[in-house]
Amino acid sequence: MRENVKLKLLLNIIDEVTRKYEELLKSYESLTHRLEFEASHDPLTGLFNRKSLDTLLKMELNRSKILNNGSLEVLFIDLDQFKEVNDRYGHKVGDEVLKKIARIIRESIRSEDIPIRYGGDEFIIILKGKERGIGKVVGERIKKKIEESFREFGISASYGIAVYPEDGQTPEELIEVADRRMYEMKLNKKKLRGQAVS
Repeated sequence: MRENVKLKLLLNIIDEVTRKYEELLKSYESLTHRLEFEASHDPLTGLFNRKSLDTLLKMELNRSKILNNGSLEVLFIDLDQFKEVNDRYGHKVGDEVLKKIARIIRESIRSEDIPIRYGGDEFIIILKGKERGIGKVVGERIKKKIEESFREFGISASYGIAVYPEDGQTPEELIEVADRRMYEMKLNKKKLRGQAVS
C-alpha cells in the first residue's frame, strides 16, 4: 500500500516536471521565434528589413539557377512627396502612412513574393516565378493604390525593375539597376511637373 502511494507521488512529480518542461520549451520556442522575427523584420511595417535583403535575394537567385525556372524580378519602389508629409504633419502621421503603404504592398503581391522595407520610404519586392513582366504590373498596381489612398497628401510612387538574368547576376547588380530605373521614372515625373529633382 505504502509503495503504491510512493509510486503515485513519484508519477505525479514526473508529470508536473514534464508539464513545466513543456511549458518552458514552448516559452523558449516562442521567444526564439520572436527574436528571429525581430532580427529580420522592420518593426514599423512588419516587412522584411534591409539586413534580410541580401540573404533572401541570394537564396532566390540560387533557387532560380538550380531550378532553371526563368526569371526573377526585383521591383524597387520609392515614395514621391513623402518627405513633405513628415515635414508638415510630423513623424507620427508619416509612420501611419508607411504602415498603410506596407499593407498596400502586401495586398498587391502574391504570397510567394517577398516585400522588404529597404530604407525610410524605399521598398523592394522580390517577385518570383516564370511570369515575365510581372514587375510592371505590380509596380503600376501599387502606384495607383498609393495615389488613390493618399490623394490628400499628394503622395505617389516611382519604381524601377531589374530582371534576372538579363539585368544582373548578383543581388548588388539587380538592386543597382532597379534603383537607377526608379530614379529615371522619378526624374521624368518631376520634369513633367517642372520641379527640381531631389
